[in-house]
Amino acid sequence: ERQLKRDIVRLARGIEFERKCAHLLAEKHFHVHDTPKTGDFGADLIAEKDGISFAIQCKDLNKPVGVKGIQEAIGARRHYVVDFACVCTDSGFTEAALELAATNRVVTTSSSNLAESLGRAN
Repeated sequence: ERQLKRDIVRLARGIEFERKCAHLLAEKHFHVHDTPKTGDFGADLIAEKDGISFAIQCKDLNKPVGVKGIQEAIGARRHYVVDFACVCTDSGFTEAALELAATNRVVTTSSSNLAESLGRAN
């Protein structure tokens, strides 16, 4: 029962972080839509601005995002047929994750820099 409560809290926090990211992008005139909450193929949001599209994975974690998070974003970029993938977290990234992202068109950013980072992606 305790684990179930933790899982529910974690899911609610994750959904709230996704909403925050979508709101920040909409404020900067990105067209944003959600993917399904389950079976999302590695992206929580799809965003587009100025003809450039992004599959965005929002990670609300207590530790840095690792290679697995970047791999999910790479899969999402291919699945949704977008120009770039993005992993957004306020917990940072491991060095290996940053290395993999740099060679696979994956933008790595925090929520406070999300719109600006996507704007520099092209």
